[in-house]
Amino acid sequence: MENKSCLISKLKIALVILNLYCVYASKDGVTFSTDRHALEAIRAQITVDHSGLLSKTWTANTSICTWTGVSCGFQVQTQRVIGLDLSDMGLVGRISPDIGSLSFLTSLDLSNNSFHGSIPEEIGNLSSLQDLMLNNNELTGPVPRTLFNQSSIRLIELSFNSLSGTLPDNVCDQFFKLRLSVIAITGNKLTGLIPSSIYKCQQLQYLNMATNKFNSSIPREIGNLTLLKQLFLSENDLHGMIF
Repeated sequence: MENKSCLISKLKIALVILNLYCVYASKDGVTFSTDRHALEAIRAQITVDHSGLLSKTWTANTSICTWTGVSCGFQVQTQRVIGLDLSDMGLVGRISPDIGSLSFLTSLDLSNNSFHGSIPEEIGNLSSLQDLMLNNNELTGPVPRTLFNQSSIRLIELSFNSLSGTLPDNVCDQFFKLRLSVIAITGNKLTGLIPSSIYKCQQLQYLNMATNKFNSSIPREIGNLTLLKQLFLSENDLHGMIF
């Protein structure tokens, strides 16, 4: 009887473990499916892969967590793509709107490639995003308002593209007393006003808006950025007094 009772207890434990495994496997199936679909859509918009790294490693029979440039979380129950680094790969193409489906992404680095077209507004759906690096590409069009809806973001690097239009007037509205410390948009074709709401980025330490076509005065509110260490506004059409 004792052996039988022990066996029943072991079977119950095994069933619990199996049930937990099935739950997590199901979750992973859904999440990996979502992330895989997004990554495949991103790959489909890349027309030239000079390094050949994506062609060699982004294959259907391998885990996406082993793909070049892809980083995944460590916890089984929340294992998702948390980082995408395709910098310096000689890639040519557009940034797929499906990038907004990588909902656990904290770092996105597509710098030093030849991505063209506009910045997808869907990047604003990445509520966990902390570091955004799209510099040194051939991106055009406006800076999406949605980029400034993310309260988690620490770094926005969009320098040396061909972005045009005005900066969204909601710059820093979501960042009051939060973590955004770097805004770099030098070397574009941005025009209009430097938004006075920039002062709401109270953690800002680096602000580079040089080499654009801003044609306003320098907002006196910039003086309220007490943590600011580096400010670059040269090569614009700024006028008025320096406060």
